Amino acid sequence: ASINLKKDEAALLEVTAKNNWPFVTYTPEELNEIPMQNPSDTVFKYTGAYGVSEPAAMRYAKAKELLLAKKKSGNVTISIARINFEEGRG
Repeated sequence: ASINLKKDEAALLEVTAKNNWPFVTYTPEELNEIPMQNPSDTVFKYTGAYGVSEPAAMRYAKAKELLLAKKKSGNVTISIARINFEEGRG
């Protein structure tokens, strides 16, 4: 999951297709609705969202906490949240 600004990013489309993962994107407003541990004014300046990786993971998983807070490597940032399949994704 990511911000809708990245919906056509070739690398994300390739890795999600290769692994048969859904690729869901959210608007900055949708991401800003999620309470964030590490909001960033810099990210907001460029995207309109105070975070992307963490709130996208939490929103997609319908989670209130992260298993892995954002980790950066080069131009890539990842966060992990657990989906509770017992409650369903509705």
